[in-house]
Order: sequence, then structure tokens, then C-alpha cells
Amino acid sequence: MQLPCPHCGRRDLAEFRFGGDPVSPRPDPDIDADGWADWLFGHNQVAGWQAERWHHEFGCRTWFHLWRNTLTNAVGASAPVAEPLPPAPATEPTP
Repeated sequence: MQLPCPHCGRRDLAEFRFGGDPVSPRPDPDIDADGWADWLFGHNQVAGWQAERWHHEFGCRTWFHLWRNTLTNAVGASAPVAEPLPPAPATEPTP
């Protein structure tokens, strides 16, 4: 599988690290252990297009947002984290 880094273009998945949900705000540092566990592990498991945050760890070392279909692993638009999240894909792109 390849991911489209907005800076480097399409690269092999091995260069990237998953960073979670891009729209879930980080909780207050004083939150209790149950709150942290819920934030870390209580994500929605979407069947279809899901917005995700990725880090190009072995490339340009930047964070970006990406749409990925959890059923097919097809990827859609990506954008740097400083830009708004692109709209969800309307149709299935070519993997």
C-alpha cells in the first residue's frame, strides 16, 4: 500500500506512522486514567471512509491528514495538518 504525502508524493506505507483521529481534541492533562483510556482507545470504528492523521517518519517528517477507506484500504485526498481537512471522497479511488 502507498500513501500520498502532500510534500513527497506517493510513498510506501513502511515510511509512515499512524497518528490517530485528526479531529479529536487532546484532553486536558489533568484528566483521570479512565478519561485518558477512553481518548486513546475509544475511537469510532468507521466502516468506510475515515479521516486519519499520519506522520511521514522516514521521509519529510511532517504530519498530514488523509482519508482512508477502512474496508478496502483505498486512500483519498491528503493535506498538511496546517490546512483544513479535505472533503471525504465521494467515490472509490483507484488503489
